[in-house]
Amino acid sequence: MTMRGTATWGVVALLQAILIVLLAVDLFGAGPAEDSTVGGTGVEESDAESADDVHGDTGLGSAREASAADRVPVAVDPATPQVPAASPNGTAVLFGRVIDGEGEPVAARLTLHSGKDRLVSLTADGKGHYAIPGLAPGSYELTASATDQRPASVPVEVPSGVDRMRRDVVMESSWRLVVRFVTPEGKPFHEVLGELREAGEIQWGVQVEALATVDAPPASFPASTRSSSPFGIGRWRAANGPFGGASLPSDCAGLIELEERQPLHVSAVLRDFVLATAQVEAGQENVTLTVTPELLLSKLGTVRLRVVDADTGAPVPGARVDLSDAQTSSMGKEVESDGSIVLTNRRPGKLEITIRDGERFASQWELDLEPGADVDLGDLVIGATVPLVVEFEGPPDDAECYVYVRSLESAPHPSLTPHSMRFGNHKRRFERSIPAGRWRFDAICSGWAGRIEIDTSTLGEGPLTLRFEPTVSLRIVPPTPASNLELELTHADGRVWVRQWLTFDRPFPREMPAGNYTAVLRGLAGSEVSRRPVVVAEGAELDLR
Repeated sequence: MTMRGTATWGVVALLQAILIVLLAVDLFGAGPAEDSTVGGTGVEESDAESADDVHGDTGLGSAREASAADRVPVAVDPATPQVPAASPNGTAVLFGRVIDGEGEPVAARLTLHSGKDRLVSLTADGKGHYAIPGLAPGSYELTASATDQRPASVPVEVPSGVDRMRRDVVMESSWRLVVRFVTPEGKPFHEVLGELREAGEIQWGVQVEALATVDAPPASFPASTRSSSPFGIGRWRAANGPFGGASLPSDCAGLIELEERQPLHVSAVLRDFVLATAQVEAGQENVTLTVTPELLLSKLGTVRLRVVDADTGAPVPGARVDLSDAQTSSMGKEVESDGSIVLTNRRPGKLEITIRDGERFASQWELDLEPGADVDLGDLVIGATVPLVVEFEGPPDDAECYVYVRSLESAPHPSLTPHSMRFGNHKRRFERSIPAGRWRFDAICSGWAGRIEIDTSTLGEGPLTLRFEPTVSLRIVPPTPASNLELELTHADGRVWVRQWLTFDRPFPREMPAGNYTAVLRGLAGSEVSRRPVVVAEGAELDLR
């Protein structure tokens, strides 16, 4: 589904702002209309609507009746002067109000989707009002998210010949579970972390977070490259974080925002490693977990290495080494004059090693650091870079492609694996210097994908050509409820196109070439749960429920 007209979305965004104001004046303050249309269904009513009538078409429940001053007519009779003139290009304005279960306005973040495409995002105003102009007839989905509210999704069907239609969203309150971490002596653990940072015993990124699971957790979850574990349910909001709760008592670590009220296990975790666990009942308001500083410190590791020149083997003084997760990075630390460096008090789990020396940079490696380990990686090389030019054949000239370059060289240490370097927003060609060696080069555009293998020692004078193949969108429906399973989708030619942990239960699309695939689900321990053949074609769906 596409927007009609020649106006760009920048103009549409301006129209949104104007229309919200106009609708607030012409509609939201006008009081209920004599005749109205229920939530875009086209069903006429002869009397003013009740509160249940206003929200009955959302599919999300009803709300108490709003006051006359705040109340919005479901739609307005086109014969009345309150209705703005129809859009000249025959499109419609979608408008409405977002409220909570008590009928109070919610300044939710709204996103309108058409199939796999996200058309526009906006935020409802202080009274919950929103307006989206320029919609062609067709099917859409309106999603809403807001702090302390469960995510909501509303289907929208815009019929032909309608210039305006109303769609309200009613959001339900989430379960807020307040979490405290304390030492055996009862001292708030975040105070202990502050003292350890000041003493230089831990790095800034060392944080203890809360994670909720339906089942009892393992001693450690599968390692991820993220700063926080992707497993568990709900959303953790640290009291000292950007989305924390300013209203929480000072001794609280934060809260977990959950959609369903059910018995759970809540754990204190250092990335993917469990430090303490407690059971909570459905709807419980508070939980306290006891964590010892000694246990935390015992999980931190040490990494040693030496940076040497790829050609001479000599140390490279002045090189900088950064050891971070995928969501954080820094300028790194400078090596000693002999090229050596010791990185202490590092969080366990998967970490990315980046080595730079001026304009030179080494292949990126991923380190799986075990809790409490002291790892000597030996010599890691850095050498001259090689200019690489790859021209794209297949995608439209204006298609923006993301490029992933992954080393095919053998890892210099058993704890290391190659890590893909990501480069974005390339049109028609890729032009960049990369370290010498053998590489796998993947490029993905909307509707297109290509892969080649490159050996820089055999590059000629001219550019390489990457021939793309068209892709289709596969809609993947995870198991319900979310079950912490890993999905792997492998093409018949052996290429893996999807490897992802399903820690949520909302459907999502993935672009890949059409063809025959094998879908494998694995549990937390790596055991195979199921295996099935999948035929991927346009409009196909993989339902894992």
